[in-house]
Amino acid sequence: QVTLTYLGSPVAAANLRIMSAMGQLISTRHFSEIENQQQIQVETYGLSSGIYFMFLQTDKEVRYQSWEKI
Repeated sequence: QVTLTYLGSPVAAANLRIMSAMGQLISTRHFSEIENQQQIQVETYGLSSGIYFMFLQTDKEVRYQSWEKI
């Protein structure tokens, strides 16, 4: 499991995309609202070993986090 913590002003909507290092879209999630310091849990049990990227896109910015599943 990977946790993404959003730090910033509350936003009305956001989309979370998980992508592999090869650019394959693994999953997407939509959030109707995100608050400051909200934690988003992403289950990784079905993923193969490798490097992955999470992109959180709001109407103002795109944030990302990478991790390696061993």
